[in-house]
Amino acid sequence: MSRLLRRVWGSVVARSPSASLYNDAAAEWQPGQGGPFDRLSPDIIYSIFKLLPAHDLVAASLVCKAWFSIISSSDALWHDLLVTKAGSAWPLVLFAETSLRALPPFITCEDGLHSFQHIYGARQQLPCSVIIDGGSGYCKYGWSNFDRPSGRFPTFLAYGNIENPMYNSLMDFFTTIYERLAAKPSLQPVVISTPICHYDETEVATAARRNLRHVTHKVLFSMGVKAICAVDQAVLALIAAKQTSGIVVNIGFQLTSVVPIRHGKIMRNAGVEVIGQGALQLTAHLCELMQQNGISFDNITIVKALKERLCYVAQDYDAELSRNTEATCILNNQGEFKLSHERFMACEIMFQPYLGGLRTMSLQQAVALCIEHCVQITDDVDIPWFNTIVLAGGSSSLPGLGERLKKELRKMLPHQISQNLTVISPTNGAELAWSGAKLLSNVSCFEETWCIKKKEFIKHGQKILDAKACS
Repeated sequence: MSRLLRRVWGSVVARSPSASLYNDAAAEWQPGQGGPFDRLSPDIIYSIFKLLPAHDLVAASLVCKAWFSIISSSDALWHDLLVTKAGSAWPLVLFAETSLRALPPFITCEDGLHSFQHIYGARQQLPCSVIIDGGSGYCKYGWSNFDRPSGRFPTFLAYGNIENPMYNSLMDFFTTIYERLAAKPSLQPVVISTPICHYDETEVATAARRNLRHVTHKVLFSMGVKAICAVDQAVLALIAAKQTSGIVVNIGFQLTSVVPIRHGKIMRNAGVEVIGQGALQLTAHLCELMQQNGISFDNITIVKALKERLCYVAQDYDAELSRNTEATCILNNQGEFKLSHERFMACEIMFQPYLGGLRTMSLQQAVALCIEHCVQITDDVDIPWFNTIVLAGGSSSLPGLGERLKKELRKMLPHQISQNLTVISPTNGAELAWSGAKLLSNVSCFEETWCIKKKEFIKHGQKILDAKACS
């Protein structure tokens, strides 16, 4: 009996921490981890057991078995550990592990959280990922364990139109990012946001999207990247808002796109609406208004900063014209600037484009048209997957935008549709897609289900890209 006990104890203390089912919780009891049993050698503990009478040894055995049973079979215990570790981020973790695990074609289980213990262990072993959100105006990049991007640079100036990718241009693009991050491509997966481009469902547009995905993966794998997850910017923005179905209104640098998404997949058969204005036009219109009112400035960067700090969307444009809306802003090394009606007049072109000399649909018209198309292709109108609207892009953070859009849509849509609409306005729309990529990269099944490995790409080529495409 004593020899058997010694052998069992020896197997316990020799067990590798990586083979443990307990991860952090059990690591306190593992050799070399600074736990309380590390202060005692196995011989001492064996000597203590040797002094115990038989009935106490039986009791100790039963207690150990009970502990093991609770730890290995009680999901409530692992649920509490997950909640404690996640802290205030627990709602995001719960959304990720229930909703993102079940998105087609990435379904890994039917009921989402099938085992808190399994998920806890898998999340502990996730590697840190590189995130690259190459927007039409600026590229944001960083690490998945950071709350915000590490840096950004203007893609529209340095790399031109990414809708027409060339191998060498993309190679320079990604090499620059890895150099700035001081990261080695082969050590971690990468999450990249694919641009919202080629909006229709024609053969030419479909071929262009497939070519973009293929060239992007070819470039990154040639750099030695271990695994790639490429997801559309609109899908990532929706994920960041803790949704898997809805309509994303992305106010980009030069264009605004209205993208319907159902279960993580862009519904191009419903139609992606495009408006010929974006952040650039808002800044240009504010510039014109300031010049008309004799407000001097040195460069367009100042106007952009004033737009971000002072501008807002009026709930009632005509009523706002009769109010005192004067506000002051002090910019470092540029002095003090005072704006009045320019603050909301610059943003009004989103809802009344003709005020800025633009010939395009208004924002509410494009969203209403998208919703009408979604209604037409939806079999069960009692489940309106399109009733959540998520605003994305830097200009989506303008105060009052979400409320005004909802107000205008209620005027245009039938009551049974408009009464249940929800408009989500982000606090930082410019980084919404990046935040969605961060949330996705921390799902417990991320690498095995969302990523494409180099061996898969070499073996299956375009087939594996099409199988895991979200757009």
